[in-house]
Amino acid sequence: MSEAIQSDLRFALRSIVRRPAFSLGIIATLALVIGASTGIFSAIYGIMFRPLPYKDPDRLVFISESNHATGAEHLGVTTGAFPIIASSAQSFESVAAC
Repeated sequence: MSEAIQSDLRFALRSIVRRPAFSLGIIATLALVIGASTGIFSAIYGIMFRPLPYKDPDRLVFISESNHATGAEHLGVTTGAFPIIASSAQSFESVAAC
């Protein structure tokens, strides 16, 4: 190890021993930031980047309804409408709801 690195490490250790409360605060802050970053990355990866657990996920489609009277679009399919859509869908291999 070079002399400059050894000198820097000795200075760091002396600073930690001289002001332990401040050093503990810095270490706790770093731990919280690293933990938060890891949690956010894990959530984003799970939602956006992990492949879907289905065969041929690029062939999945989302079926929605629209209400032209109110102008609402992309509404989820209602429980009552799903059996009608499932029985009349001829272009799909299968239809499922969750």
